[in-house]
Amino acid sequence: MLAIALYILLATAAFVLVLVLFTVAFRRTYDRIENWQERRKLSLRIQKLELLTRNQIAGLLLLVARVFRVLLTIFLLDFYLSFVLSHFPGTDPLPRPLLFHVLEPIPGIWSAFVEYLPKLIYILVIVVIARYLLRVIQFVFGAIQRASSCSAGFTPLGRRTARSSRAP
Repeated sequence: MLAIALYILLATAAFVLVLVLFTVAFRRTYDRIENWQERRKLSLRIQKLELLTRNQIAGLLLLVARVFRVLLTIFLLDFYLSFVLSHFPGTDPLPRPLLFHVLEPIPGIWSAFVEYLPKLIYILVIVVIARYLLRVIQFVFGAIQRASSCSAGFTPLGRRTARSSRAP
């Protein structure tokens, strides 16, 4: 029993040490990306069109590094918990890789998203039609306003012309 406790203590110390090393290594990676962003004048261009600025490229690299760190930490946590729980007899009904419990709902989430796509496309079509319909209405009323201000004999409310101001 004492040997098991010692293994678990060593595993916990190694887990914490690896997490600290992750923190130090990823902070250096983040700093390198930010320094690269300040030093380089690099951007993604096609002729004169700038697709991605250096700030966007650096932000994307930082996002990838952070996601990679989170995934690595989750994998390490799964390995650690599986190792520790394997030493306790009461945890035998639990499957060894706990990550499967986390990944199990992903196919259901994906299928629900795929089933929702047609509804999302309908909404998108309605929004696009409404937007262009509003533009047409705005164009028509703008043309009416321009034409009405130029037409002879028509005076907008509150304006008097020379003819209408004469006394009868």
